[in-house]
Amino acid sequence: MLKSLVLLFLLGLSFAKPSCPDYPYKDHVFFDEYSPPSEPPDTLLSHCERNADSNCIFTGFLSTMDEKKSFIAENVSGNSFEGIANWNRELDFGEYLPNGSTKGSSYTIKDAWLSILSVNPSVYEGEKLLVNTTGEVITRQGFTFVIQDKDRKSDCKTRYEVCGYKYNLTTSVDGITINEDNNQEAHFNLSRYSEHFIGSKLYIETRYLVHHYHWVTRCKNGECKKKCKYASTEDVRDTMTLSDSKNVHYLNESNDVSYIVDKVTGGTVNLWLRTQGNSTNIGVDIGNATFRKTNYLYKIRYNSEPYNILTKEKVPINRTNRYMFSVLENRINGSNQTLHLIAPYSDDCTLKIDSHFNSWIFTDICQINKSQAQIDLDVEEGDGRIQITARLYNNDTDTPLGNKELIISHGGMQFITTTDMRGEVEVTTERINNLVSAEFKSDFETRSVVHTVILTPIVPSVFESASDLSGLGIVAYLAYAYVRKVVPYV
Repeated sequence: MLKSLVLLFLLGLSFAKPSCPDYPYKDHVFFDEYSPPSEPPDTLLSHCERNADSNCIFTGFLSTMDEKKSFIAENVSGNSFEGIANWNRELDFGEYLPNGSTKGSSYTIKDAWLSILSVNPSVYEGEKLLVNTTGEVITRQGFTFVIQDKDRKSDCKTRYEVCGYKYNLTTSVDGITINEDNNQEAHFNLSRYSEHFIGSKLYIETRYLVHHYHWVTRCKNGECKKKCKYASTEDVRDTMTLSDSKNVHYLNESNDVSYIVDKVTGGTVNLWLRTQGNSTNIGVDIGNATFRKTNYLYKIRYNSEPYNILTKEKVPINRTNRYMFSVLENRINGSNQTLHLIAPYSDDCTLKIDSHFNSWIFTDICQINKSQAQIDLDVEEGDGRIQITARLYNNDTDTPLGNKELIISHGGMQFITTTDMRGEVEVTTERINNLVSAEFKSDFETRSVVHTVILTPIVPSVFESASDLSGLGIVAYLAYAYVRKVVPYV
């Protein structure tokens, strides 16, 4: 008896209509109502259609679409990382995929797309995307869940039970997940200077049930009737996985500028600046005097049209502007530059260094805080030649300054030398005139110094003097003879 009851129970279960498990999202469309998403208006161009401000009026004077969009992008972002981030976050993405997205379609998942849209803050240098040690990744995705309600001719009735769908969005840096709960915005923190891999993966799972009903004929007492009875259930499941990625470069930023004040005399400041590379912009303010060295500017690049994700792009420009500054020397060695500047003295002295993601401000740069060098210069003469010996040392401690560049000058010639461990150099050359000088130009550790000596004038010998006099007499006689020939009455 018990066996019979169990069999009947199991038989009932086998004919029971299954039901849907619980899915978090239910929105869907039936196939006969579905159509691919249409392209929305361009967000930059439509911004000016909605906001007829003074900046938008100027776009009427621009000839190309790119010029117009670039101009609007500059204005809506303010050319700042904050303005760019606000614009990118507030964009309303629909089901129409942005340009450059990863895309896919399947049986029930239509128009799926995934895109790592932006990394804030970031700067394009060519096609290399530079990022800071911390930042935010913005990812967006879209798809449509489509129920395939095709004609079922064998059914007397077909009922669709939509279970729904679920998805899982993960964003990672170098394989480590940085988002939670399908968040489209995630923050990262980098610890090493190198290339990094940002990845995003979207997993979608959809499910619906199709309950089929068939005609069933039942006869009793010779009378037959047709009834539309539940027959079976079709379990329609679909999945899709999309991936997107970006390579970014963590820029090792530093205030790669050295400075030293050689001296403050006569109401002027004698300043040396050395820049290494072209990754910073420099500004010096001494009272009303200003000096600007601009290595690059920015323009705004737009991607992922028609939504238009904005990103800064570096535009190299080698430009120097100065007011009340004199440039005494400008030396360029590869990507390094050394400048020797003079400006009127002021207690208000500031150096500002701007990189892509950081700024450094140094005040009171006119204070002399480096050691002073001293040069001893000795010259020995003999046989029309001179031997120059120079010693470079710290004036405060008398410590020799080795491995320093010392410039020896005589008679229009320069000898670039390097001091030994005793701080000394030697140069032998032909004597040309009475001046010998040795100069040390600041290496940003020690201030500059120049030492000049005047040699004893060369006194001509008696024979040299007589020879010079006789030569002058011959020249005078020849001149007299020429004049007599040309003018016979003289």
